[in-house]
Amino acid sequence: MGSSLISFRHKYFWLLAVVSFFLLTGFANATTYKSQFKAFASYHKTYTKYVASGSHRFIVDGVFQHTWAELYVNGTYIPPSQESKWSNGYTDPTFDRYIGSGYEIIIVVYNADNLSIWEKHKFVVDSTRPTTPGTPNLSSSDDTGYSSSDDITKKTSGLTFSWSSSSDSGIGLAGYEWRLDSGSWYSLSGTSKDISASNGSHTFYVRAKDKAGNYSYSRSKSFEVDNVKPNPPSTSYPSVGQHITDTTPKLDWSGSDNSGGSGIWKYRVLLEYDGGTNIKDIETSSSSYQISSPLERGEGYDWEVWATDIAGNVSSGTGEKRFYVDDRPRDGHIVSTDPDSFTGSSRIVTVTVKNTGRDDRNL
Repeated sequence: MGSSLISFRHKYFWLLAVVSFFLLTGFANATTYKSQFKAFASYHKTYTKYVASGSHRFIVDGVFQHTWAELYVNGTYIPPSQESKWSNGYTDPTFDRYIGSGYEIIIVVYNADNLSIWEKHKFVVDSTRPTTPGTPNLSSSDDTGYSSSDDITKKTSGLTFSWSSSSDSGIGLAGYEWRLDSGSWYSLSGTSKDISASNGSHTFYVRAKDKAGNYSYSRSKSFEVDNVKPNPPSTSYPSVGQHITDTTPKLDWSGSDNSGGSGIWKYRVLLEYDGGTNIKDIETSSSSYQISSPLERGEGYDWEVWATDIAGNVSSGTGEKRFYVDDRPRDGHIVSTDPDSFTGSSRIVTVTVKNTGRDDRNL
């Protein structure tokens, strides 16, 4: 009885041990699929594999002498006469088949000595798209200037886009493809990509691809590259060399961005004493600045303005513009006279004088 049991196990346990299928795309470049039997627990099991559309070779690896295999295509049994490399019985039956969209190939493997022991392998063409990847986002460290999330940058290289991953319910995800604007698609395996882009508006696209060659719908992100400095601002008041009497003047200027630029974001205003001592160094989005703390009279002051655009580019400065705060009215001129009376040989005249604040002449 012991020898009978050993003979039974030898005959059937190894039969149920391993049946391997080799899928060779284009009848070359093998991808191996292995299905493990577990003693008698795997009787009448069905294993489904997803494959890409195309020509394939299926090899039933008979690890024992009496392997029997049958081929079914879309539910129809294919007898040996219709399949040149079909082999029923004995070892290594081989099937070369083209599998198109909607095809289903089933290979049933038997123990030729006991046809009740079988395993079924079903190969189905994967025609399902992977899920759409997440929207690609420009790295906040590359999104320069006014905001780290407005997709405007002054960088032209090392721009990093990243996105959340896709999934695939069929043969499996192969990776992703990306493109810039209307350019070619390029493959990559990860969920981020560093790119370079010229000055101007662009769109970055990404899509997923599975091992069967199916593509997901694409996601995109539009962004702007602006690496050109704004035009230098133009100061208007006080003008160069002007003498004023107001100790809290309002500084005025105008600014404009370059053609096609991202627009002016802010200005930097620097105000110094004549000797170079810093009084004010402020930033403002306005094109004027009201001095609130009175300036000292009898002093000269230098001021300069820079513009920064939304992408973070800084213009050249206006150059130092010097003005003076006078300690008394200057350069009066007569605007009217009124003879009042004569006293002997003298004449009394009332003179009205208006200060124009232009130079140092005294009346």
